[in-house]
Amino acid sequence: MSWVSPAHGKSPACKARISARSRSRRSFTASRKLRLVCADLPSEHRPSILLAYRGKAVRQSLTAMLLRLGYEVTLCDDGRAAVQQLAAAHFDLVITGIVMPNMDGLELMRTLRSRHSRPLILAVADDSEKMSQIYLRMATLLGAASTQPYPVDPAALLADVQWLLRGRKDVIKEVVW
Repeated sequence: MSWVSPAHGKSPACKARISARSRSRRSFTASRKLRLVCADLPSEHRPSILLAYRGKAVRQSLTAMLLRLGYEVTLCDDGRAAVQQLAAAHFDLVITGIVMPNMDGLELMRTLRSRHSRPLILAVADDSEKMSQIYLRMATLLGAASTQPYPVDPAALLADVQWLLRGRKDVIKEVVW
């Protein structure tokens, strides 16, 4: 049997360790629940996601996580390539960064909403923390169903993806449109 001090959990350092431990447990549990939802779907029923993001490392890590969850993922590194992919195929969700070469994420969202109303949009800020709030507010005004601030928390992003694709589209249209 272990003995616990009566002061356990009261010092700032101890509180920080406990908080970090509970956050890591929550993110692991959340990611485990997310994995169980899509992995068993047949390939014709798997949601398709278009990921348009300028950073190669972030693009690869997000793609790996989304593929592990059972989604079909198509990659683009700029807005023009994303518009071409959207014209060629149907997507259930578009995840876009805001700052991209050739065509930024805000212009991509404006183009997408002028041509299509179908795919949901999740905007990800990929600039400084100060500018990310401005960009994300503009993305919401342009029709993004959800936004993620800078720096991106992968567990939170995956939870948003799961939430958006689980059938809450009607609620989002009422709030955003």
